[in-house]
Amino acid sequence: MPNNQLIVCTLKKRGLVQGPFFYGYYLFSLLFLCPLADSADVNYAFGFLNDNYTNTIENGRTGRYIGADDFLTFSLFSSLQFNDYQGYLFYNIVTSRKNNFRYDLLTLDVNRRVRYRGVDFFPGIEIVVKENLAGEVIQNQFHDLISLPKVWCDYDGPAFGAGVLFDARYLLNTPFFSFDTLSFFLESRFPSGVLPIKSGMNTGYSLSWNRVSIEWIGGFRWYPGEVEHYSELIRTGVFGAMGIRIRFYRKLFLQAGIALFPVRNLETDPLYKPKNFNYSPQISWSLSNSVHSLRKIIRFF
Repeated sequence: MPNNQLIVCTLKKRGLVQGPFFYGYYLFSLLFLCPLADSADVNYAFGFLNDNYTNTIENGRTGRYIGADDFLTFSLFSSLQFNDYQGYLFYNIVTSRKNNFRYDLLTLDVNRRVRYRGVDFFPGIEIVVKENLAGEVIQNQFHDLISLPKVWCDYDGPAFGAGVLFDARYLLNTPFFSFDTLSFFLESRFPSGVLPIKSGMNTGYSLSWNRVSIEWIGGFRWYPGEVEHYSELIRTGVFGAMGIRIRFYRKLFLQAGIALFPVRNLETDPLYKPKNFNYSPQISWSLSNSVHSLRKIIRFF
C-alpha cells in the first residue's frame, strides 16, 4: 500500500478526518487550559486559521466569498511560554492550483526573551518539515462536510530545513490613555531551506479594558531570496491585522482576528466566479490562558 494511502486509512480509522476532529481539538484545548488559567509562569494558546469563507457553492459561483482557498488554506497552531522561553508549533496545508502542487508544513520555533535597556530581543531557531501530513485528506473531508468542491493537487516534497530567527520588540505606554499600548517590532528569519529568508517591521496598537481588548497591527515584510514552491505564491509588501480578545473564564481568553498579507499566483475553484487575489485573508480563532498577541499568530507566513 502506498504511504499516502496508508496515512489516509490510518486517519480514517482514528476518526481524525471527520468534522468532530476540529470540535474535539477545541474541546481538548478548553479542558486543558481551564486548570492552568491561574498559572503565572506557564502560558498556552491553541487555535486555527482559514483563508476562505464561502459557506456554499452558490456563494462561490456568484462571487460572495473571501479568500481563494489556495496557498495557506488552513493552519493549526499552538504556543507555550515558560518564563522567558517560548515555543510555537504550526501545521499548514499549502496548495497551488495554478502550479498543481500541494504539501504540508510542520514548523517548530523556539526562542528566548532577552531584555536590554527596555527592549526585548528574541533569538531563536526554527525547524521545518515539508511532507505529506494528511493535509489533502483533512481539507477534502472538511469540504465534504460543508458541501464544497474538493481540491486535488500533486504532493511535493519531502524536505527538511532549519534556520535562525531574531526578533526585537519595544513597548510604549502612550500619554493618551492608561489602558493602551503602542508596540514596535522587528523580525527576521534566515535560511531554513524550505521557507524563504524574511525580514520586516511592524507597529501595533492595543486597547485593553476589564474583559475585552482590541489590537491593530500594520507593517512591511521583505522576502529577498526565493524558495521553490513557496516564493511563487508570496510577495514583498505591506500587511495588516486586527483582533479582539474576550476574557470569559478567570484568565481564559477567546480571540478572533483577521490578517491580510500580499500574495500572487492564487487561483480559486474553477466553479467559482474568478477574482484577483493580491492579498490573502487569514481568519483566526484561538484560546489562551494569557493575553496572546495576534502578532504571534501571524508570524508563520
